[in-house]
Amino acid sequence: MSQLILPSGKTVVLASSIIPNGNFTWNEATKQGTRKPLTVVIENRIIAIATALEEVREFLGGQPMRVHSWYRPPSVNKSVGGARDSRHLYGDAVDFSISTVTPRTVYKKLDNWWGARGGLGDSAVFTHIDLRGNDARWDYD
Repeated sequence: MSQLILPSGKTVVLASSIIPNGNFTWNEATKQGTRKPLTVVIENRIIAIATALEEVREFLGGQPMRVHSWYRPPSVNKSVGGARDSRHLYGDAVDFSISTVTPRTVYKKLDNWWGARGGLGDSAVFTHIDLRGNDARWDYD
C-alpha cells in the first residue's frame, strides 16, 4: 500500500511528509498504512503532533528520531497492552528514540521545556510524548 485515503477524503502518499518539509511521514504515523485514522479529529491530531515533533527534533539538535509507535486504533492498542485511555488512540502521542542519546537523557532534556503541553513518559527504550494539554509525567520501568 503506497497511498492512504484519510478520513477527510485527502489521499496521501505514505512516504510523504505529514507537514510540508517535515521529517515525519504518514508511514510512521500509520505503521505503513495499516493503522488508518478513524476520524478527521484523529487525522488532525496526527498533524498536530507531527508539527510538535518538528519542534522537539530541533530542540534536541536536529538528530533523526526513530518512531516506535504513533497512532493505534483500539484493537491494536488493546493487543499491545496500551493504557485504556492511551493518547495513541487519539493520534497525538508518539514513542520515539534517538540513536545517539539515551531515552532517559531525552526525557530529562524535554521535561521542563515541554511543560504543560502534554505528557512525557520515561523508559529505557523510548521517550513518550503527547499533546494531552496538561503536564503529565511517568516512568514505564
